[in-house]
Amino acid sequence: MKKKLFFLFISLFSFAQAQVTVSDISEHSQFNTTANDNPLSSGLADIDFSQANFVSANHQIPSYNLYDQEWSSTQLKSKDLNIPFSNGKLMVILVSEKNNPFIFPCRGQLSRNYGVQRRKEFHPGIDFALQANDQIYCCFDGVVRMAAEFGDYGKMVVIRHYNGLETVYARLGKVYVKPGQTLSAGHVIGTSGGENDKGTLHFETRFMNEYFNPEIMLDLESRNLYSNNIFLKKEDFNITKTSLQQPVKKENTSQSAQYHIVKKGETLYRISITYNVPIETLIKINNLPANGTILEGQKLKIQ
Repeated sequence: MKKKLFFLFISLFSFAQAQVTVSDISEHSQFNTTANDNPLSSGLADIDFSQANFVSANHQIPSYNLYDQEWSSTQLKSKDLNIPFSNGKLMVILVSEKNNPFIFPCRGQLSRNYGVQRRKEFHPGIDFALQANDQIYCCFDGVVRMAAEFGDYGKMVVIRHYNGLETVYARLGKVYVKPGQTLSAGHVIGTSGGENDKGTLHFETRFMNEYFNPEIMLDLESRNLYSNNIFLKKEDFNITKTSLQQPVKKENTSQSAQYHIVKKGETLYRISITYNVPIETLIKINNLPANGTILEGQKLKIQ
């Protein structure tokens, strides 16, 4: 009788544990899930959005053309895109003298690495162990693309930055931002969740819908960036699909040149990756200064 009661207790305990276990985030977690279009209610009641800025036109969306005009508030990854490598590399300018500095996303310590885990699942980000209700910060200037409850990610925020990078903040307790809201580096986007003074932040870095190891750019000891720029290679992305292939340049069958009018806030780097034309080429054919300075309203020859 005692043995039966013991096994019954163990079974009930195991069942209870299974009920509260949260699924691990893996490479498959980004698919087959649709977030609710409605803003998250938890935490938003205390936030005054009257002074917040929101994008009102497509040209205000960061890297809108680079992402093939993809801007989804319900899907983490809605399409495959061709990453514009040049000679097998992609340079991403993280910070410059003209924009706000980088802010580390949280105060916790690393609790789970990027890559293959013990159960052979691929973990597409890094996790930080936090206290409950710790504040979570936006890393760079950008615009909120998603603020939703999304499958294994739980409550999460996706921010697209002006260099094409996207950062993902998941397993949140409360969310304090809305889709389309423009943010500066250091803006509090929410808090960690958890019970008994424990919480976790799952953090991802993505470029054109594909994730890479955040530790390529984050120095976890100094809690800063390794460098103002990073160079990503094809092998830094955990995929071998068409999105990693070098885009094929189309022959210019038209005799007329192609031009671009510089919009407010655009950089030569952003124009370069939008049209897949090297910065050096743009500088040369437009007789620009060596540092690539351009002005709003300036007409640039692309080809």
